[in-house]
Amino acid sequence: MDLLPKVDRAGFRQLLNEYVALRIEAVEERTAEQAAQTIERTEKLQSDLWSRTVALADKQPTGETTLFVQSVNKLIGLYQTWITVGFYFRLPGVVWLVLFGLAIVVMAMGGYASALSSRRRLIVINMSAALAFSVVLLLVVALGRPHRHLSTATRSAMLDLQDSFRSMQSQP
Repeated sequence: MDLLPKVDRAGFRQLLNEYVALRIEAVEERTAEQAAQTIERTEKLQSDLWSRTVALADKQPTGETTLFVQSVNKLIGLYQTWITVGFYFRLPGVVWLVLFGLAIVVMAMGGYASALSSRRRLIVINMSAALAFSVVLLLVVALGRPHRHLSTATRSAMLDLQDSFRSMQSQP
């Protein structure tokens, strides 16, 4: 960014600072409404960033500007990938309902079978299988819904980037 014209640097730094703050905020969200608001704000910010980038490229078509355009384009592409994977490529609710229903039926059948035989070893094996299946199912749910905080995405890279931007702003 330091290779951009001095006049434009501060504006782009400000936009990218806001963008990083929104990305950090997105990791901390707990509700669908918060996620929708952050997505809306992020897309507005991206639109502003892109229009300024295009204006800069029209004003100064240099190699540095071309690299900056490519970087902004990649940033927007990565965001779209994150949104697509995180929000649109999900299993529908009916699939989860069938999966849990089948788990209940299978566990009930295992319990019934172990009740018919009075061997304690069979009960321990069935309980171990039920526990293992439950843990795997919980992990699948947790990994499928990262914004629900069953599994947490680390935000340390974004925090490091934010610190880097702050240190660049303090420099003359």
